[in-house]
Amino acid sequence: MAKLLLRDPRLDPAPPFESSSSLFSSYETLISIAASKGLNEIVELLLVHPRMAGKSDGFNAALWYATSSGNCEILKLLLKDGRANPTEGQTFSMACSQVNDQVVRLYLEDGRLDPSMNNQEALIHACWYEKLNIAKILVEDPRVDLETALNRLESIPQQSFNNKRKVIDLLKTFKKKGA
Repeated sequence: MAKLLLRDPRLDPAPPFESSSSLFSSYETLISIAASKGLNEIVELLLVHPRMAGKSDGFNAALWYATSSGNCEILKLLLKDGRANPTEGQTFSMACSQVNDQVVRLYLEDGRLDPSMNNQEALIHACWYEKLNIAKILVEDPRVDLETALNRLESIPQQSFNNKRKVIDLLKTFKKKGA
């Protein structure tokens, strides 16, 4: 059905349209909606659709939806396509605090973002939410500064960070690759 609709010259899949349920604004695009619903095949069709050439509206929202749901297939498609910008917003930090390590690895393999951006924010989020497998992946990246992250974690009041001491002690045992 989607292929049939996308062949209709009256349908332009690129422009945003009004939506009352959007996380990002009052507008959504077909690609962001498809990503939010986990419709891998439709995302794939939209990425190669001729009327989507050169368009990037909704791609960062689609990246957010794919990341937050842990949909690695859509995430791979969007990162490979290149129109979504993984360095914008809080998507990577959210991935480090709420999703799985496979999603984080996809971002790191893409290579466009620096996991230490925003003063080690991704590592701080992974630790805060006790995603220690993700914290270990981040510490292994040579761009991440473990000492800076440890200093930031130490400055967080104990009452707002449940297992602060345990997390910091464990983080100190992680080693950089090749170290």
